[in-house]
Amino acid sequence: MKPAFGYRVDFAGHSVVISGDTKFCQNLVDFAKGADRLIHAAWSAGWKNSTPPSKRSIASAEDAGRVFAIVKPKLGVVYHYKDEEGLRARYARNTRDRS
Repeated sequence: MKPAFGYRVDFAGHSVVISGDTKFCQNLVDFAKGADRLIHAAWSAGWKNSTPPSKRSIASAEDAGRVFAIVKPKLGVVYHYKDEEGLRARYARNTRDRS
């Protein structure tokens, strides 16, 4: 999605980053480094959506896992998904593979 907006809030020695709707983005990784919390939008590949994955404006579960594995926040939160779509297992597999 262009433009895509994310937010970083630093206050009293703590920080939180919210991704907004975006695919994997190096800018997000760069701005999220050192954050205590990272809140990332993601969809599951099994999600019933007629839009091809390459044309979607939101990160896949694998992309979110990749970002979490690089940034290593104290707490990572994924939103914009339904767990029955298998996102939790995909995320766990991707972060485990990159640790």
